[in-house]
Amino acid sequence: ATQEDLERLSRTDTLTGLLNRRVFFEEVGTAMARAARGGRPGSLCYVDLDNFKQVNDRLGHQQGDKALVAVAAMLRETTRAVDLVARLGGDEFAIWLEDTDAAGAVAKAQAILAAARALKRYSGDVDHPLGCSIGIAVHDPDSPEGMEQLAARADEAMYEGKRAGKGRFHVAGSAAPGAAEVIAPSKSSSTPWTSVAELLA
Repeated sequence: ATQEDLERLSRTDTLTGLLNRRVFFEEVGTAMARAARGGRPGSLCYVDLDNFKQVNDRLGHQQGDKALVAVAAMLRETTRAVDLVARLGGDEFAIWLEDTDAAGAVAKAQAILAAARALKRYSGDVDHPLGCSIGIAVHDPDSPEGMEQLAARADEAMYEGKRAGKGRFHVAGSAAPGAAEVIAPSKSSSTPWTSVAELLA
């Protein structure tokens, strides 16, 4: 392998070719610093597959790997060259949307969920269709919020979406200044950004 090949392998997930966890968070740290200097927002999205366990359990890990590769391709197709896309591990993925506010992140989540309908072909069974839930945390460049708090907000928002019924996106509330507390709208919140189905209703 050439030095270039080795460098690429050290930066990417072997199966999908997306950025790996270590490199992704290094790059996001750089992006957050750049956003702070320019006074521009950025958004972190956590994407977790719904019903992926049924794929592995019923159809085998080879089919599971095919599904993960398909997810990676879908995320590449629905993001821009300036964005960062990673597989964090297992069936967890993450996206940094450069220079993107809440409205832009919501539009992107809608596009990803629409594209994710094509993942049903990889489902373990009809009653457990393969899909994804998305948590969004918007980084305010004027906030002292660090990487760990931003990631925690995105992660909690993603689980909030799952608790509300899967196949949804959820936007985390703003970070509390200097605190690590996560403030996310609840399932009963009046936020209009809970799911595509609700937006289209």
